[in-house]
Amino acid sequence: MPPSQVGERPTPESEDQLKELVLKLPYVKAVGGGSKPALSRDATISMAAIRGVVDYLPEEYTISVRAGTPVQEVMATLEEHGQFLPFDPPLSSAGATIGGTVAAGVSGPGRFRYGGVRDFLLGVTFMSGDGRIIHGGGKVVKNAAGFDIPKLMVGGLGAWGLITELTFKVFPRAMETLTAEIETASWADACRLGHELALAPLDLLCLELAPPNKICLRIGGQVSSLQERSERMRRSYGGDSWKQIQPDALMWQDAADFAWAGDTNALVRMAINPKQMELAEATVTQWSRADEVQRRYGVGGNVLWMSGPDEVLGESVPLLVTVLNRPALAIRGTWDVARIGGRPPNVLAERLHSVFDPQRRFVPPKSQMA
Repeated sequence: MPPSQVGERPTPESEDQLKELVLKLPYVKAVGGGSKPALSRDATISMAAIRGVVDYLPEEYTISVRAGTPVQEVMATLEEHGQFLPFDPPLSSAGATIGGTVAAGVSGPGRFRYGGVRDFLLGVTFMSGDGRIIHGGGKVVKNAAGFDIPKLMVGGLGAWGLITELTFKVFPRAMETLTAEIETASWADACRLGHELALAPLDLLCLELAPPNKICLRIGGQVSSLQERSERMRRSYGGDSWKQIQPDALMWQDAADFAWAGDTNALVRMAINPKQMELAEATVTQWSRADEVQRRYGVGGNVLWMSGPDEVLGESVPLLVTVLNRPALAIRGTWDVARIGGRPPNVLAERLHSVFDPQRRFVPPKSQMA
């Protein structure tokens, strides 16, 4: 039975249909929910029909799902048992799929406390460029056999194969959470306080900074202890500028969905060192249209997110990449290539291609790599 169509792209509903397409198409790239269009603009296959929960064991804290499953569906299934994906998968409200989240290697605010998507991925099944089904990892937490293929797929952008199924470990949700905002006298003060908070034994769930001078932090635990912890932190770090927010679930969901960025703006992620936050801001504020560029420094300053008009970021982000000596990844917007700053070819990548994609079906045509 031939695959169906979503728009102009074939939409396989089974591994057999997927294999038929992989062996037929000269160039193979998948799209899930289309929430990260800069990464899927040249997609040739839709994975939207390869979806659904395969296996969920709440008592074992593991879940296996097909790659095209929307993140919102996974979260709703876990919520029924008081569990969640602690890395806060981004862009769920925009239709992000679990496979696309892994392929892009993106995580939300919860990464500060719990770790990123790679830290929760236990197993992966994917199709190679010659139509083989390859399994890596397993479906249990204690699994250390073989090459760590699941980690290879995180952030790989589909370079090694088409992900069809994923297994994650999950956590019980905190009983209650509380958020506080702190405003400092300057961005330099915000950076210094943010660094101090990140290193302090406060068990923060999330820590984000927003120019020109704001810090947002989140704590969780038993209801009886939250207010006491909040008051101690206010006296030590916030003083009169401490603003408590509760309930706070919607605020952090908006943060994971980049509500601050706007739906039509380009969006870029850059992994940085927290010590580079001041230099990054000093550079951005010198741009001629800096007032049109929104910034958020997530994960305690380890990730810089930028949003703005295509033409502004298209001209300015490569300059920032050079200044900070850090590559960037385009999530939304119009870009010639998604990896800004790129990465040089290496021997390992060539060996991986020879094993998983000998016909180079997952390598973009040269015209798209210029």
